[in-house]
Amino acid sequence: MKIDSKNKKIVIFSDVHNDFYRVKKIVKEECADLNICLGDWFDSFDYDTPKDYKDTASYLLEYLNDEKNISLWGNHDVHYLSDNKTTLCSGYENWKYIDIDEMIGNNRGNLQKKFKSTKYVFSQVMFIFFFIY
Repeated sequence: MKIDSKNKKIVIFSDVHNDFYRVKKIVKEECADLNICLGDWFDSFDYDTPKDYKDTASYLLEYLNDEKNISLWGNHDVHYLSDNKTTLCSGYENWKYIDIDEMIGNNRGNLQKKFKSTKYVFSQVMFIFFFIY
């Protein structure tokens, strides 16, 4: 996917780690033309209850429903969104996978591994390492 980013206000953020309320506030206050999350929606040691994971997954779906919002897969997302046991990060637990899968379902395709704007390519470092090298 490539988007013309010339003369647009762009907000770039990452490492949400279940603190989606902070993201919600920033997105609302900034009123950007484009919001790009570089991943890591999940795995938190502060917000680590089943409700936190379900609420984060629910907000992620809401966030992705707006065409001006883009999200990449982060290294703390890939094991929940692909059931990939070879890339487990700290914080992973199977019950989290089950709760997130229940919420996200077939919407995984709405997250991207990379994103290209007029001048820049965005990706999580992990994906550069695993998919380019």
